[in-house]
Amino acid sequence: MDQNEKPDPREGSALCRINALHGLRLKELQTRYKELFGGENPPANKAYLLRRIAYKIQEEAFGGKPWGKADVARLLANPLCLGKVLYRGALYDGLHPGIVPPELPRAAGRRAGAGQAACQASSVNAQAIENAVVAKVAEIASTRPEYKDRQLAINTPAWQALFPQERRRVLNLLLKKVEYDGLGVKLAVEMNPEGIAALERELCATNSTSS
Repeated sequence: MDQNEKPDPREGSALCRINALHGLRLKELQTRYKELFGGENPPANKAYLLRRIAYKIQEEAFGGKPWGKADVARLLANPLCLGKVLYRGALYDGLHPGIVPPELPRAAGRRAGAGQAACQASSVNAQAIENAVVAKVAEIASTRPEYKDRQLAINTPAWQALFPQERRRVLNLLLKKVEYDGLGVKLAVEMNPEGIAALERELCATNSTSS
């Protein structure tokens, strides 16, 4: 790519395309917004445009809003999914069979309880662990000489806009191993040089070429 040429925000992976957006001017973002949203009149708000375009790019790439544990829990707890109807505080059989087997919510609860009982350390929220891992990688990126000038995705403007599954993919490239000691509350990570090199190639050097 020419040193003065901007990367095309319509090409490459979702991560690369989102990262390229941050090098665009307001009018360029408005044009991109019109391309994605069918000619709607875009607002003159760069932060809003970046957020909406990034979401749309990932929606097209990954098939809509990602599901999380809370979504699954709501599904399992929904009487309609079990073939039941809630009426005036009471449950009745519906006209159609449920899409969730009635034993599944109970089995999921038992499995979760068994896992917690077998673990000597207290349970830790998955989001809290991910945040700690990202903070650890960011610390490594800023303090170790071999990583200071490397593009690790978490130190790009695109990171906060990424869907959870895209963040997981990036972390899988960055890291070879993650070890968490719940009793000693210690976190250790091992970087993956091959994955980092692949990620840098994917990012298309957008940080250094955009202006």
